Amino acid sequence: ETKPVEEAVASMPSMRVKLKNSDNTSFEHAKVIITCPDTFHIQSGTKEQIFTGGQTVTITPEHPFFQEGSIRVASEGGFVIIDSILRRGISHEYEGVLDLYLSEQGIVIVNELTLEDYVSKVVPSEMPVSYGLEAAKLQAVCARTYAYERILHQKTIDNYGSFADDSVDYQVYNSAGYQEISAQGAKLTSGVIMTRDGAPIVPYYFSTSCGYTSDNLAWSGNQTLPYLKSLNLTGEPDRDMTDEATVSAFLQDQNAAGLESNMAWYRWRCEIPLDVMQELFLKRLPALSASQSECIKAEGESLEKIISSTLTSVQVTGRFAGGMASGLKLTYEKGSVLVTGELVMRKLLSEPNRTYQNKSEETVSLSEGNYLPSAFFCLIPVTKQDTMTGYVICGGGNGHGIGLSQNCAYQLLEQGKTWKEILLFFYQGIAFDTITW
Repeated sequence: ETKPVEEAVASMPSMRVKLKNSDNTSFEHAKVIITCPDTFHIQSGTKEQIFTGGQTVTITPEHPFFQEGSIRVASEGGFVIIDSILRRGISHEYEGVLDLYLSEQGIVIVNELTLEDYVSKVVPSEMPVSYGLEAAKLQAVCARTYAYERILHQKTIDNYGSFADDSVDYQVYNSAGYQEISAQGAKLTSGVIMTRDGAPIVPYYFSTSCGYTSDNLAWSGNQTLPYLKSLNLTGEPDRDMTDEATVSAFLQDQNAAGLESNMAWYRWRCEIPLDVMQELFLKRLPALSASQSECIKAEGESLEKIISSTLTSVQVTGRFAGGMASGLKLTYEKGSVLVTGELVMRKLLSEPNRTYQNKSEETVSLSEGNYLPSAFFCLIPVTKQDTMTGYVICGGGNGHGIGLSQNCAYQLLEQGKTWKEILLFFYQGIAFDTITW
């Protein structure tokens, strides 16, 4: 049963989303090209322009309206189309309004829309439409809870009042446009969120597990969330997934059991020569140290001196619950570097367009973004003529591995579980409440 939250909101909450450019590398847009089938308005301060449906408008940083501050774009039909942003090769409709801000490098776009309109565009971006209506309902409740918790606690990410961006860093938004079955899933669960002790949870989710999930200690370091527990999804007795030998054997097993064992990224591997690792670390470590210094610790000499010397070995230093690597030790001739942080390790060890052997029909796939598929991996030394020449990285899963596995959820739906049963399994001790407005 769902029940109303204790304090109903006065009106449907608004979500503000900062939009990345077409290749998802920047928030700075050189220009914004807008069209709409209905009459639309461009406003800034006391200035306003009205355009008839079908017209196309290009806004650059030199637009005179920026002299009065930010520019708001709104349509009488409730949405506009941004032709200068392509997702999956096409432009999409954006409900609500667009706020455009002039920055030093270009134009920043923030899309403000109702929470429910936002949810309906997250669902098909995060959950395959082919998974069906029940999967859409499940994803809608996750997406709504995640967004509402950020709105409720005013967790903004910039000075523009954005609660999230439209990428995998938060929730992927509007990469697939409008999809009927996704919209139905959002409508049929309208207002439903997950709570624990009366407060909305933070429902982390990801694509594919390695057979186990971890808990949020991998991120917090010292505080667990009671609804995020490490789960065994293999259907087999529990293993000690903090033991290096056990984890290594499990991740190297291409036929390991699991609800997702038929999924492409359930097992993956790639080989990296030691000299390639050296160059990769030389390029990546200074930037990572500058942005996340708490995750990069040099021992013996300065970071610059250490990584300029010869790399001799790389090893996993420990495991979080479920088998996630907790750190790396990079040993050089002039010292060592300790690396921690789930995403930092995945950034450090990855390269754009790297090919991985996996369980897809083609048996190989390119990396999805500039990250290692997951932090559930082990390093197997490659030796030639008694000399260690590199490593095979054997891993499992795709994504951060904390909370709900979307592909496991689909497998459970196929077994007849309901979306509510699945959410109760992945997020322990929760209740379903309803936001009313």
